[in-house]
Amino acid sequence: MFTRSPTQTGLNVQAEILSRGAVLENTFHSLSLRNVPLSAIMIVPSSDPLSSTPPTVDTEILEEAVATSEIFRHCALIYLYRVVRGDKVDLDARTRESLDEVLTFLTLTPSMHSPHPCILSLF
Repeated sequence: MFTRSPTQTGLNVQAEILSRGAVLENTFHSLSLRNVPLSAIMIVPSSDPLSSTPPTVDTEILEEAVATSEIFRHCALIYLYRVVRGDKVDLDARTRESLDEVLTFLTLTPSMHSPHPCILSLF
C-alpha cells in the first residue's frame, strides 16, 4: 500500500523497494537458459500454437536464441538494479557481471559488430 504520506502508515518505502527488488533479482538469476541443453529448446517459426511446421533444429540459430534471451535477462537485472538503487550508485559486482555477460553475448548475435548505444548507456 503506497500513500502520499508513507511515514504516517509506518511503511519504510526504501526497505520495501529493496526487499521486493531482491526477490525479483533472485528470480531473474534463476531463469537462465545458459545451462539448458540445446536439444531442450524449441523454436517454431509460426505463431500458430499447434503448428505442423517442424521446430528449428539448427544449432547456430538455437545458440543465437539463447544468447538473445540471456541479453534480455541480464539487461533486466541491470535495469532492476538502477530502478531500485538509482542511477548514481555504482554497479555492484553481481550487476557488473551481468553487464559483462551482455557484452559477451552481443558477440554471439547476428549483425552485431559493435555495442549498441543503448547498452553503452548502462555504464
